[in-house]
Amino acid sequence: MSKKKAEQQTNIDLTDVQKRMDQYAKACEQEKKGKITALSMIGVTIVCLLILLIVGLKLSGVGFTAVVDGNSGQVTVVDSADVSGTKLADTVTK
Repeated sequence: MSKKKAEQQTNIDLTDVQKRMDQYAKACEQEKKGKITALSMIGVTIVCLLILLIVGLKLSGVGFTAVVDGNSGQVTVVDSADVSGTKLADTVTK
């Protein structure tokens, strides 16, 4: 009995095993590429959302404004609540 089992196990088709191993290696490579793509898409999405958040906060007036005195070159940082201008052409006073 054990002699027959041993003979059956030795008749393995090596080309079939090689094909399966190649398919497994190819599937692993595709999985790695898929994970890298997914992570990079998540990273790009987070960066875009942060940029949109910063732009949205700036448009709503959150943050600080730097005022430069033209005569002395002195830079003064004021809170956005102190700024009286609403357009770029308006003068900013403290």
